[in-house]
Amino acid sequence: MSKRYGRLQKAALDAGEMFYYTGVPCKRGHVDVRYASIGMCRTCVREQRKKWAADNPERYVEVERAKTARWVKKHNVRVNEYNARRRAERSRANVFNVPRSAFSPFYKDAQRKSLETEIQHVVDHYYPLRGETVSGLHVPWNLQVITEEENLRKKNKHPETFYKNGENQ
Repeated sequence: MSKRYGRLQKAALDAGEMFYYTGVPCKRGHVDVRYASIGMCRTCVREQRKKWAADNPERYVEVERAKTARWVKKHNVRVNEYNARRRAERSRANVFNVPRSAFSPFYKDAQRKSLETEIQHVVDHYYPLRGETVSGLHVPWNLQVITEEENLRKKNKHPETFYKNGENQ
């Protein structure tokens, strides 16, 4: 830490901030925010990373895959929501005026039940998006939380046929 800007950096670190700003160009001439942890400007770090990625293409791919895997594990509810919405859009079963937040409780409930029971639960479309006789929509009132095993048995069957014939047992 330089004496002159060390107080700004220390204050940012103490406050839990990722960046701080001095308004003074770095040694390479960039006027940008600086990382509180290392004191380097963001532009220098980006240039350094870009050069490292070009020099180490195989290692770069490994690092990026690991970073993506960590993000997916940490945000699995968001990933599940995104994938369901993408599948629904692909099948044109999406209603566009339904807010995204209306779907979150189902995915959170599935995750909660999976953790509590140690049995994998998933969000299922009561009327399948691509059913043989009828196709449902990707809307909250067509969603249910069921076990993964039941979902695999249900497949694209009409719910009245599936539940009436006792196939869910």
